[in-house]
Amino acid sequence: MVTRSPWFLEEVGLPYRIHRVNISAGEQFKPDFLSISPNNKIPAIVDQQPVDGGAPISLFESGEILLYLAEKTGKLLSKGLRERAATLQWLFWQVAGFGPMLGQNHHFNHYAPQPVPYAIERYHLETKRLYGVLEAELQKHPYLGGDNYSIADIATYPWVVSHPRQRIDLADYPAVRNCQPDAVIRIKNLRLRTFIGIKEEEINNRQDVLINVVIHYPADKARNSEDIADALNYRTITKAIIRHVEDNRFALLEKLTQDVLDIVKEHAWVTYAEVEIDKLLALRYADSVSMTMSYRRD
Repeated sequence: MVTRSPWFLEEVGLPYRIHRVNISAGEQFKPDFLSISPNNKIPAIVDQQPVDGGAPISLFESGEILLYLAEKTGKLLSKGLRERAATLQWLFWQVAGFGPMLGQNHHFNHYAPQPVPYAIERYHLETKRLYGVLEAELQKHPYLGGDNYSIADIATYPWVVSHPRQRIDLADYPAVRNCQPDAVIRIKNLRLRTFIGIKEEEINNRQDVLINVVIHYPADKARNSEDIADALNYRTITKAIIRHVEDNRFALLEKLTQDVLDIVKEHAWVTYAEVEIDKLLALRYADSVSMTMSYRRD
């Protein structure tokens, strides 16, 4: 879940540069990175131009990064006492509960070397409880904490995108389900520099893009599948290469949207799909960047 910081930066139009940290190679343990993020986790940022005019400020932990950037820009966090308090309590709710518990859900369902039934059930039940809390709030307000979109929504929504892997059916949480299109539209209408790696300076640099289309099976389809891999993973992956990205930065997204719709149309059982895009060519302004777009069949 490292998309939240660049999502905010794109929303408010702050310039930035992405530096890739290769976790598989252990780069998060190198002294240079630890000096920025002592907890050896991503995301982390360095603000080269803090508002006090002093030396650069380094920050780690996504919640603190969002809060810092909101205060720096005066955007996506109300200055009013009550609305600010409501936004911050939902931001901290995500940081303290929603994110960590769903992370444990992911781990024991998909990454643990051996099944641990107690842990799987424990974190699934807690995930359902937390979705119930989220549902209750979104039944009362269009956004977390009130009527205005804020850093609390940016912090929370990326976890909701992965609901199939959490064994969560959004049909049980209609208010949460209905908030998804709004968030997806926001992602689509951002400048997409973060997600497909096209900066203003790069628009004329054609490049190859690797595309993974991840299609999630509904649970009943997976159970009835004759393919063991499908039954275990609830998804299939189709890879393709698009060569020579159009100069228009939105052309790639438009093509991928159609690709997803074509796949969904071909396979009537698909209830949810994601498009994951990774830039193959490391250009000057970003070493590695990615984008996720979701589709849900009503």
